[in-house]
Amino acid sequence: MKTIYLIRHGKASLEGKEEERVLLEEGVAQAQQLKAVFESLSPKISKLYSSPYVRAIQSFQPFSQSSGLSISVVNEFHELKLPTKPSDDKNEVRKNLWADHNFKTEGGESRHEAARRALQALNKIKDQLEEGTAAAVMTHGTLIGAVVKEFGLEPYGYEEWRSMGMPDVFRVDFEGDKTQVSNVGCAGVDSFRIGEQANKNLEINKDYLKEKQYKKSNYLEARIAIHNFGSEQESLHGWVFRHLQITKPVKVLDVGCGTGIFWQENVAKLPAGSIVVLTDFSQGMVDKARQNVKGNNVSFEVADIENLKYADESFDIVMAHHVVYHAENKDKALKELRRVVKKDGFVTVTSNSERHMFNVYEIGKSLDPNFPTDRIIDSFTEEVADGMLLRYFSQVQKLVSEDLLKVTDMQILLDYVRTGVEPRNIAVASDFYEKYAVIAKKEMDAKGYFGIPKRSPLYICRKN
Repeated sequence: MKTIYLIRHGKASLEGKEEERVLLEEGVAQAQQLKAVFESLSPKISKLYSSPYVRAIQSFQPFSQSSGLSISVVNEFHELKLPTKPSDDKNEVRKNLWADHNFKTEGGESRHEAARRALQALNKIKDQLEEGTAAAVMTHGTLIGAVVKEFGLEPYGYEEWRSMGMPDVFRVDFEGDKTQVSNVGCAGVDSFRIGEQANKNLEINKDYLKEKQYKKSNYLEARIAIHNFGSEQESLHGWVFRHLQITKPVKVLDVGCGTGIFWQENVAKLPAGSIVVLTDFSQGMVDKARQNVKGNNVSFEVADIENLKYADESFDIVMAHHVVYHAENKDKALKELRRVVKKDGFVTVTSNSERHMFNVYEIGKSLDPNFPTDRIIDSFTEEVADGMLLRYFSQVQKLVSEDLLKVTDMQILLDYVRTGVEPRNIAVASDFYEKYAVIAKKEMDAKGYFGIPKRSPLYICRKN
């Protein structure tokens, strides 16, 4: 029997060219932890091969140095090429990739093409191995998924790819004409999983949200302020309202209105005769919204998304913008939204992608292990909403807004970072914000701004 271990690299930066992206501090630590994993494998590794990408080579270096084995770079083990356009729904592109092995984007390659070039290289390695020995290949998640699926590992598709660890270890055994594939994992390594945040059942504590995060508006206002650095001429609130295409008087319920900033911008655009009911589960937010939004057609109430006090089918439009993730029981919340909207009306829901502004959190985690990356939004991201909304609405139209925040004000950036720490009474190092500022300033000096990618979907949901 001959064995080849396929290993996904450690956690890497999202900045820079694909082939030049380096391991984050967390990824460097993972590479050190992998040494013990590799040393424990049987049969023992006798040869090392790697993708030409920097993050893959870095993931092997600690073991290479301790074992004395050199790393052979093989170009065929580079990641599957899947270029996308700004207008593309990247999650749909990924789903299409796993649904059809011939699917590819312009200038890219299909899953079948990527697997074929990797398999050719793997067969050469296998032929050079002696019986009873093993080689290890450090490569990339999508390529590994494509290869193990070609080898016959089932079921294997989009969801299995999302649950793959970073890093992770697969074992391929060759015995005669037979090939057996298994995911052996990497026990003892702090792996990151692309889907772990979306699938995590985060405990939502409403008392905490009311008494800490949203009792006063200052934390929410700090989180809103950073979005003033968007590259798009149109605000997210303006973009959402435009897509609602309201042409006649309507009765609107806004569940989770926050400070009322959406209506501060859009209430005057409503047709005459429209009625707007702004609600939030925090009295502090309702009070702030009352200050910000003026109009005889606007009323303000405290309300809970899971227990709305309104009659069935009493609103033409029900809005839940960046709020469903605050619900302790999201199924109950969605049922309530569906209940109070009229049969010919619609519900609008907004959220964020898992990767939305994620570099802000990656930097924080690299500086202090106590920095929280389990965001409240992670319990109802785009990746979760895509499937969940279809359980309650027969028609779901999805639109996506993407932007790059170009932040030039250090204080606003640091205030945003603080909103993820201070309300939760999390202790970070005394020099945490100083170090964060050094990293951010380096990018500001180089580019003229600190870049933060945004991705927010709008769902327009109908009962019938």
